[in-house]
Amino acid sequence: MKRREFLVGAAASAAAVAGFGRIGRAQTARQPDSAKLARIAIMTLDFANMLKLPGQAAGPTRTLEVFDIPQMYADTYGVHNIEFQHNHIISTEDAYLKDLKAAVEHSRAIEEIAEFLCRSDSVD
Repeated sequence: MKRREFLVGAAASAAAVAGFGRIGRAQTARQPDSAKLARIAIMTLDFANMLKLPGQAAGPTRTLEVFDIPQMYADTYGVHNIEFQHNHIISTEDAYLKDLKAAVEHSRAIEEIAEFLCRSDSVD
């Protein structure tokens, strides 16, 4: 009986000691690896409930225009590769596709400018 109590007590104290080493240490957020993020794409279908699209009922959750997707992906996730669901591309007219491409390139340009400014601040 004493052996069992000793083993239970030893196991409990070992678990307590192991747990004390972890208390008080918060994990710090890691900076995302830009090389890994360059390989990731997010599909617009994942945010279909947020998109304002023709033919769908307006609602309080539909707050995102198709042209705002690239900037939202860049700001929120740091991802610049977008996979569009076929029905989220409203038109195949050249002007529409050029505007959509310009929105994607604009979000990349803003990210590059921000990175440049951060680097130039650290040099001074």
